[in-house]
Amino acid sequence: MKNIRPILKSQSARRAIMVPLSVLGTACMSHAATNIIVNGSFEDPSITGTFEAFFPLSTTLTGWNIPGPFVTIVHHAPDAGIANNSTYNFAQSGSNYLDLSATGAQSMIYQDFATIPSTTYNLSFYIGASNSVPPAATIRFDLTGSAALLGESLTPTSPSTNINWTLKSYSFVADSTTTRLSLNGLSGFDDNASFIDSISVTAVPEPSGALLLGLGSSLLFVRRRRMPR
Repeated sequence: MKNIRPILKSQSARRAIMVPLSVLGTACMSHAATNIIVNGSFEDPSITGTFEAFFPLSTTLTGWNIPGPFVTIVHHAPDAGIANNSTYNFAQSGSNYLDLSATGAQSMIYQDFATIPSTTYNLSFYIGASNSVPPAATIRFDLTGSAALLGESLTPTSPSTNINWTLKSYSFVADSTTTRLSLNGLSGFDDNASFIDSISVTAVPEPSGALLLGLGSSLLFVRRRRMPR
């Protein structure tokens, strides 16, 4: 019977440790990151045809500004593929996706969103193209706060059937209370190679100070119980 008490004490200590750890895990899950980009999948407004053109200075593409000078296209899939070509299918998320390859010149949109200075954020989006092979980098994205934060020119991969959506992910630290994401089609012609979908910006979560303090207190309590009297 001499070995029963230490075993019981050890099992009790393990249970005491598991409780705060499970609470910490639940809290982290409930603190899931929220996308602060509005209409990042271009589902608003709803499009019933194969595509819709949004004109410069238009406010109808929810959440986005279109400075011009040329229109921006939002494709509706799979309807767009049925009407045009199979390589226009499918949207990466939902039914719509953005096309920055305006006829005759560069198309551009941007969105300003609230950020907290010195906070780290994740930016992600998908790029794609139709079966016309991009001759060069066709999409430019830029993140700007008080200064330039990120920027890169991108070349989507040409597909053989449906759009080959490729994920792009970046991390940045905000330096202002407002940050601007700009998207620009670099081609001077309608190459159908500047597709974007599922844009997301999320703050990188940090552990709660109160939870860590509670976990430390619980572990200290377990240690004291295990000390010989």
